[in-house]
Amino acid sequence: LVIRQGHEVSHLIMREPLSVRERMSSLLERLPPGQAIALTTLLHLDEGRMGLAVSFLATLELARQSLLV
Repeated sequence: LVIRQGHEVSHLIMREPLSVRERMSSLLERLPPGQAIALTTLLHLDEGRMGLAVSFLATLELARQSLLV
């Protein structure tokens, strides 16, 4: 279908620099044991919305695994 219409489609796929698993490890290293901390203190402002999403997902996954209380 693409060839008949004369359209060439190409995509560039790049690996995201942010990883939920890596962020989970980072959060566990930075969190003081037994203390509450605001999520905003764990964010990197230069990462923008993607960093917020990755940090939030990492926090949810840690809670799901009962590594956060």
